[in-house]
Amino acid sequence: MDFTSILTNEQIKRKNIEKSARKAALVALLGGSLMFLFQLIYSFAVLSPIMEFFPELLTDTASYFLDMFGYVFYIAIPFAITALIFKKINKNFENKGVKRSTPKAPALYIFGTIGVGYIINLTISILFSDLIEQYSVDMGIVADNVLQVILCYVLYAILPAILEEWAFRGVLCKNLLPYGKGGAIIISSVLFGVAHVDPPRIIFATAFGLMLAVCYEHTRSLKIPMLIHFINNAISVTMSLIPTDSAFTVLLSSAVFGLIGCGIAAIVYYANNGIARKKVSIIKPQTVGYQLSIGKFATKAVLNFGMIPLVILYAIFFALYYFV
Repeated sequence: MDFTSILTNEQIKRKNIEKSARKAALVALLGGSLMFLFQLIYSFAVLSPIMEFFPELLTDTASYFLDMFGYVFYIAIPFAITALIFKKINKNFENKGVKRSTPKAPALYIFGTIGVGYIINLTISILFSDLIEQYSVDMGIVADNVLQVILCYVLYAILPAILEEWAFRGVLCKNLLPYGKGGAIIISSVLFGVAHVDPPRIIFATAFGLMLAVCYEHTRSLKIPMLIHFINNAISVTMSLIPTDSAFTVLLSSAVFGLIGCGIAAIVYYANNGIARKKVSIIKPQTVGYQLSIGKFATKAVLNFGMIPLVILYAIFFALYYFV
């Protein structure tokens, strides 16, 4: 047996996989860049002309429909393009699951994840109160009738739960997983955080995205991440819509504290028992044979030409978001 030949072939294989991983990271960054680019296109090519020439059309109800159109436009199209590119560069990898594995105590995982999100939010509020005050943005949620309430939940709870989970877990995380589980989870979650623009929400969304990505990696299903995302957003919308002096506010606040308790219980439980019923990965080990460490995969993403347009477009969008 020629061990030198085997070693050489293995080194070549690893170099090819690392090269493909850099391409995959580049495509993921491209997806984030396209998202910001399409947001800018929507703002200047669609929304601004309507506001200038047809201001009478911008009723509260019409604004919801416009925002829905814009949201679908700058999430669905960029990540559909990203998915097509991934399909081409990952064509040699069989990106199929071995077996689905639901989390242990799934109800605790669902409500515990939301609770951990509240714990993170509370921590951020304490540690970065000045930052939150500086970059606080009123979401402008207005609902004067039943139709607007329904549209509000569709825009802020249902659509994000479906589209963002499909985009960041179903497209980015899924297609980065063949090159390294930890790196795929972190890269897709950081991009999910950056998509929320303002610094306090970036921290929260990144941490929240990590938990959703871990769940997706173990289950190979978007159902639980979508459900968690929807419940979290629906609670936020409800708290924004109800009057602060309402009796329902006290009830909802109590529920939030209950969720925080679930979060603490989930941290303790899963630290001792693990998240999955069985330790399976959605990637067959023999499919790639070599996966990058978290550090190496993250380096492939950070030291990548794709970072340049992403940073520039984010900076432009951030400036318009806060200063224009």
